[in-house]
Amino acid sequence: MVVQEVTHRMMIVEAAAILTDIKAKDLVKYLKAHPDIVKKLVSHQSVPEKIASFNLEIISPDMNTIERSQQMKRKYGLHF
Repeated sequence: MVVQEVTHRMMIVEAAAILTDIKAKDLVKYLKAHPDIVKKLVSHQSVPEKIASFNLEIISPDMNTIERSQQMKRKYGLHF
């Protein structure tokens, strides 16, 4: 999931760099309506390979960790 999320975010960054007339808040919606543009975005495709080259072990959090994270977000106002 982490690698997919990073790849997706980098695709959005790539799109924002070339679609400067589209507001950031509207970018995902715009891309969903224009799959032809998504097909032209390619630099984000190297992200999984780059992450793999770091030789990191990516582990999934358990439900307790996720619940604790949500508590901390609420407590400290970290709503992203």
